[in-house]
Amino acid sequence: MGFQAIHLKPVFLAKLGLWQTPALKSHQISFRFFRYHIVARTVVTLNITKGKIIEKHLKDVPPLKKPAECRVMGKSFLRRDAYEKVTGRAKYAADKRPKGMLYAKILRPPARGAQLIKADLTAAEKIDGARVVRDGDFIAVLHKYPDLAEFALSKIKAEFTKPKTGINDKTIFNHLLNNPQEAEVADEGGDIQTGKNSARHTFDQTYYDGYVAHAPIEPHAATAMVEKGRVIVWTSTQSPFPDQQMVARALKISPEKVRIITPYVGGGFGGKSAVTQQALEAARLTKMAGRPVQVAWSRAEEFFYDGFRPASVVRVKSGIDASGKMTFWDLL
Repeated sequence: MGFQAIHLKPVFLAKLGLWQTPALKSHQISFRFFRYHIVARTVVTLNITKGKIIEKHLKDVPPLKKPAECRVMGKSFLRRDAYEKVTGRAKYAADKRPKGMLYAKILRPPARGAQLIKADLTAAEKIDGARVVRDGDFIAVLHKYPDLAEFALSKIKAEFTKPKTGINDKTIFNHLLNNPQEAEVADEGGDIQTGKNSARHTFDQTYYDGYVAHAPIEPHAATAMVEKGRVIVWTSTQSPFPDQQMVARALKISPEKVRIITPYVGGGFGGKSAVTQQALEAARLTKMAGRPVQVAWSRAEEFFYDGFRPASVVRVKSGIDASGKMTFWDLL
């Protein structure tokens, strides 16, 4: 199947005639938004439009319902999952307990970009009931009790490289400004220069926003097992299908042999919308161990190894005319 990016034009306001309504017409401004790519991601969209622009022209604008006619909007309803959650009956990824399951604790690098130099596993392997597994730099301790898995992990003597980036919470903004990424215009309308010429007062402000952790109540967790040649993963995720593809690629099996099950998710806020690392870790470990394995991140792991909302530097240029109406908005 071929793939290409789909470009959708913002035509709907104009086509519906809403842009010419007095309320919107009186606030027409020139605007431009730039989108900067801080983290590179692979974006794949289906070749749905085949290069054609999809537009729908309506002859008549449908009338809006009166509030009294709405059956759902404006009314309160009991959530279907409310009872299970408030009574503690709701089951999450870490509540799954397949027979023979082992808890996993994984050796983590002390800093982003740190590389493992060597690891002495001798002391950890001597802990009663502990099983140490390794695949290159991926090292984990498995045990039927999570606290003993954690204890055995602490016995591993590991040495890592210590990268010196010079980037921290105080230097990150200068780093972003000194290493700008290529920008693309996300949307624009009108003419910026015309808007500037119409402005009585102009403003130029820069805003700084640091990295922010999603901090869900439920840390990332996944339980995996192999059943009849198929890898089954219960994982706290907002994106089960990308997780399925990720696990299949890592294990070098077809996606049809990977089943991702999403129980209740105890908060995500976007932090569990990308491919979830714990799903891959649990899947790899269950294949290595030949038994069901659960990976449940600690709160420390959650704050260090999860993806964050990117830090950013945002510059906004804008202007208003003598009556206070905005004439241009340039978001850089």
